[in-house]
Amino acid sequence: MQPLISSPQSLLENRNVRACIPSPGRILLISQDKEDTSLEVFELKKEIDRVTTISVIRACEAPTTITASEFIFNSHIKCYFICAGFSDGGITIYSTKGEACLTFNFLPQAPVLYFCSDKLRFCALHGGNVVGVASHEVVAAAMTASESNFNFRLYKLESRKETKEIACVETSGNLIEVFDTQKQWALLAVGIPFISLHVIEDDGISLRDIVGGGVRGVFNLAKSMVWGKSTESNHPGGRRPTAASKSLEFMDTQRKGIHLSPSRTKNEILVTDTFGRVTLFCKESVRCLWMWKGYRDAQVANTGNGMLIHAPRRGLLEFWMAGVRTKAWIVKPGTLVEVAGGGAPETIFLHDDGQIEQISIMLDDVESFDRPP
Repeated sequence: MQPLISSPQSLLENRNVRACIPSPGRILLISQDKEDTSLEVFELKKEIDRVTTISVIRACEAPTTITASEFIFNSHIKCYFICAGFSDGGITIYSTKGEACLTFNFLPQAPVLYFCSDKLRFCALHGGNVVGVASHEVVAAAMTASESNFNFRLYKLESRKETKEIACVETSGNLIEVFDTQKQWALLAVGIPFISLHVIEDDGISLRDIVGGGVRGVFNLAKSMVWGKSTESNHPGGRRPTAASKSLEFMDTQRKGIHLSPSRTKNEILVTDTFGRVTLFCKESVRCLWMWKGYRDAQVANTGNGMLIHAPRRGLLEFWMAGVRTKAWIVKPGTLVEVAGGGAPETIFLHDDGQIEQISIMLDDVESFDRPP
């Protein structure tokens, strides 16, 4: 069995842990303190086999609190940054060393709930089902120059009562016209309703123009579009958002979506809900591909060739491939944490007693799991 990695006591006392691989052999982690006013940055190096504290970010002071935090990869600068969202609607981007690089807001007074991104865009989910979107080039330019012209767009996810998390999705064509092969960008949202897909018709960044082209040319095109500016305020709390109508929905009035985990290698996404179910969906069609029942408080993660489901009430961590449970581990209480970046999808399991295991090592180590019957 591979030795477990010990982590600092402060990591155990914090919560909302996020992780990324900024370079080979390194894993960075961030977590929020109990008061939700600070972020602590940790580093795990494979050759050292221990977690060390890099910095503590004093992000805000009460009554303002941190309501969202995430590692975001800026494809224009080609490096990771730490994003913190606050209860007053503000957003601050930090370097991985904890240095503040940029502070701005998409929607003042509306708390930031969640961050996501893709190769082109940076997105922030605000309260009221509103999503702020800016290109990575715009964010990079704002961090390197003192420009007030910060271009962005706001979208209102229509027909939703509550949104917990979102994910960026690239559809292969028009969802109604089957012969239309033009790629479209969409937002996948979970909460109430359970899950819905919102195709963005006026994104300003043409996915058709980037096929075989360079990213810089795409963003130059985007900047020539009529984008909103952070200095405008013609709507209570900020700019008036553009309606993003619901294109597809998985109808289930009883369930509330909690968490989603998109696959990096397949056109699939895992979603957990309040009924103790884990559902595998097609990201484009929102079609249910598989459903697991009896997994209350489940934590999920997608790997390169399968998926992980942590059932904390049973003390069980399972690995599934093509609908078959191929491996299972009896684990102590802990948290499953997906790791962004790296050549292949990675996940770590953070035990409540402070020890850390890398799932890729557990999958290769036949002695670290008990095969299911």
